[in-house]
Amino acid sequence: KLQNCTLSMENIHKEIAVLELGSNPFEHLELLANEIFLPVLSNPQNQAKWGEVPTREIMDRFHNFLSSTTILCGQIKGETRLPMPP
Repeated sequence: KLQNCTLSMENIHKEIAVLELGSNPFEHLELLANEIFLPVLSNPQNQAKWGEVPTREIMDRFHNFLSSTTILCGQIKGETRLPMPP
């Protein structure tokens, strides 16, 4: 969404940004996960109402997802890519 507004059939084409993924969607997924989702999930203000155990579980599972994505992107390119530790 480009602006904070209510979507309707009349304005949806103007308010939604659409992009086309290139030849390797996993690279885009890795970038999106690292640059968008990780900062949002890591933000203490977003974690405030989750509780300690759910926060730890969510972050552990998300870091496992990031590690798998990094390894997969390397395998697709024929490279050895090791994930960064959390």
